[in-house]
Amino acid sequence: MRGQKIIIAIGISVLWLGLVFGGGLDDLDSAGLFRFTYVSLKRGEATNAFLAARAFLERYGEEEAMSNYFPRMTYFGGVAAYRIRRFEDAAELFDKVGKAYPDFSEAGKARFGFGLAEMELGRFVSAADVFRALLSEGVGEAAEVKANLALALTKAGRYEEALPYWEEVKDEKKFRAHSSLHLAWCLLETGKADPALAYLREGVALDKGEEAGTL
Repeated sequence: MRGQKIIIAIGISVLWLGLVFGGGLDDLDSAGLFRFTYVSLKRGEATNAFLAARAFLERYGEEEAMSNYFPRMTYFGGVAAYRIRRFEDAAELFDKVGKAYPDFSEAGKARFGFGLAEMELGRFVSAADVFRALLSEGVGEAAEVKANLALALTKAGRYEEALPYWEEVKDEKKFRAHSSLHLAWCLLETGKADPALAYLREGVALDKGEEAGTL
């Protein structure tokens, strides 16, 4: 089994190197494009992955026989587009996964990715709606969804709505500094200067890896 895996890995590497130094995506069939997209993502070659996924979807988009590939290749394309900061493309691809393939195993991640892409594009209300829906449906890791919902609401200027979500995630280690600083901002914007100052001190201290009491 181990020898078989090594042979497969070598075969994929040869395929990848052949594309880099020889032919191009036009030389690959559907299975080849799929493997190339997957390997490119694993290698951190997001541009290659995006081009391959796009080539696949453009070439086989009308072929029913290839429909089993569509959800994953659309998702891979969204991931790759997000990594290379093509947020319009990422939003379009992630949104398609969530709407066209709701039973796909990565549909929840695609919807979350759509919310992130919308936020990067400055469409904060849309992003907040996405995260709110995910939260209500119990899709994804709750603290992660709440933190992004709070951030989208904050960026949209909906400070009162954002406050309870920041409160809910402020004790999560990975969000402590981030949530304290945003709590301070939301409290200031809603006229609560004293608690805002306390959270600001805490957030700055946490951001520096210090205890709030040392400030």
